Amino acid sequence: MGDLELHRSEITKLYFDEQNSTLYSASFDNQILKYKVEKLNFERAVREFISLIGHKKWILDLGLTKNEDGRELIVTVDKNGNVLTCYKNLADLADKVKNLNSEKTEQ
Repeated sequence: MGDLELHRSEITKLYFDEQNSTLYSASFDNQILKYKVEKLNFERAVREFISLIGHKKWILDLGLTKNEDGRELIVTVDKNGNVLTCYKNLADLADKVKNLNSEKTEQ
């Protein structure tokens, strides 16, 4: 975390999650960056971020939604029309992986 460089190309979309003080940015470099923003220390946000990857083309839009379980998802769409989702909270992702592993071992 934080050892990747910032966007290498133009930013196409910003989304600020005010409730959680988190800024998301999408770019022509095919990645989403997630910054934890502290109102008194924005410089820290630029040094501590998470890169969300998976798109092969320019990311044109992003937003937040909830799935049927009420877990928050980041939804992104790229130039090819591909829509990807990612759990907003890492704990939700960990739970999903545990559930998938449990299902696999039961079979």
